[in-house]
Amino acid sequence: MNRFILVTALSLSAAVCAAAADTACSRLQVSRLDGHARIHSQSASYDLKRGDALPSMSAASADVQVSTGAFELLACGEFRIRSGAGAAFALQGNDDGSLTLKTAEGSAPVQLSDAAGNVLVATPGTEVSSKRSKKKAEYAVARGKAVLTDTNGSSYILKEKSRRAVDAEKITAPKSVLPQEAAGNTEEAGTEQPQENPIQDNSHETAAGN
Repeated sequence: MNRFILVTALSLSAAVCAAAADTACSRLQVSRLDGHARIHSQSASYDLKRGDALPSMSAASADVQVSTGAFELLACGEFRIRSGAGAAFALQGNDDGSLTLKTAEGSAPVQLSDAAGNVLVATPGTEVSSKRSKKKAEYAVARGKAVLTDTNGSSYILKEKSRRAVDAEKITAPKSVLPQEAAGNTEEAGTEQPQENPIQDNSHETAAGN
């Protein structure tokens, strides 16, 4: 009887640990490279060129520099990061499943999309984090500026210390939007008019869902 209880307890403990591992952002996977990029992660460093094997890294963070071509990386099991030539950024996966993206000053824009199809484009010198909670995905900008486009096609300008919660239920392939194209739509809107002008300035928002 005692042995049965011990085995059951160990099985439950293993299940809890596995669930925690699934929640944490502990793996990065390069999914596309059409050019030249350098990656420095906790586990290894890579100098990748077109035609090289695309690595999968057991790491929660990485620094990336894209010299030429297009680059794509999967993080935390649901986030897709896309960038082009001139992009320089850092990624940090957290134990709660959230992801932090920091673009360097002078970097080309970097796109972050989630499994629901929401797309955020971070401009140079921006720090943004994304976390999914139940039916919502929250994007928060600590510094810089970003443009967030939700699954309905509405776009919002997020400035420093602003955040927005968007729908995360619609699970689709992340949209393929060139970062350079989306970054050109960072013009501020004076008032919120979804039908007339879908880009809305949400820099005044301080809480998710406002």
